Amino acid sequence: MILALVGYAIGTIQILLIDWIHSRVQHARDLRTLRAYLRQALVLSKTFDWDEAGPKDDSIPRAPYLGPNFVDVVGKTHFYLTDEHDDDNSQQALLAIDDGCRILQHYISKADALVDQIRQTHNAAERAIIRNDLRGLAEYYDGHQPALIFSINDAIRDLDRRIDQARLWRQLNRPLGRLPAGVNPPELVESDPRLPPRAV
Repeated sequence: MILALVGYAIGTIQILLIDWIHSRVQHARDLRTLRAYLRQALVLSKTFDWDEAGPKDDSIPRAPYLGPNFVDVVGKTHFYLTDEHDDDNSQQALLAIDDGCRILQHYISKADALVDQIRQTHNAAERAIIRNDLRGLAEYYDGHQPALIFSINDAIRDLDRRIDQARLWRQLNRPLGRLPAGVNPPELVESDPRLPPRAV
């Protein structure tokens, strides 16, 4: 009977240890996936950069894009395993970055539509109005894009820290119980009320 109980206890401990290791390995994998999405978004960091004479060429920048699965990965990542304090808002910050990318994508789509209108319009007065709208849109984009890029870089730095903390030895030495109190930095990326709500 005692041997059976000992065997059961050892088996249970082995299962718990395997689950513990699996959860940490999966957490590190999710963090690396999120970092890859953010690094890819940084590749698309060109702005309009127009001068007083207008555009230097006919190209329109591509907005940073995180991919269709980014929010799903954010939702399933167990951030608490590598949080620094009990109110860590890294998950919320990543969702704000996704909103920021959607906002810039929205305005790039509007810019593409305005360029198409210019090409199809032969009336000089109408073309001037559309060009003015396009300039205002470009100024909005260039004014808001740097904050998003800063937030993406900051999120990558946080993910680098988390990936380091997700190593098994560091997780073994992680304090148990509630995390210490902390303060979150203010958000730089804000949602745009003119955009449609996020699809769920």
